[in-house]
Amino acid sequence: MKDRKHIDEVLSLPLFDHLENTKIYKEYAYYDDLYETQGFIDCLFVDDDIVTIIDYKTKKIDDEGYNRQLNVYRRNIQPLFPNHKIKMILLSILDKTTREVEIQDFD
Repeated sequence: MKDRKHIDEVLSLPLFDHLENTKIYKEYAYYDDLYETQGFIDCLFVDDDIVTIIDYKTKKIDDEGYNRQLNVYRRNIQPLFPNHKIKMILLSILDKTTREVEIQDFD
């Protein structure tokens, strides 16, 4: 029951509010032409005008390397949704916290 309570608390975060009309994609595959590699995004929420990239982490979400990781995801997702704003969110499962990642260009 302790695990179920923790899961319920994670799912009660504002990130998961108002998903009634949202398309949800889990383990969304993409191919990165720049690095010629394939990757998987933990979760995508797609609404009429916004795509939210969600990356799950067990605990710490402060590592700056995650900013680059999510911006690589964004670079690969943006052409698929050219009329959408892209948001990037890190989610700490154990801490039940989120952090929005700023858009940065690394390449």
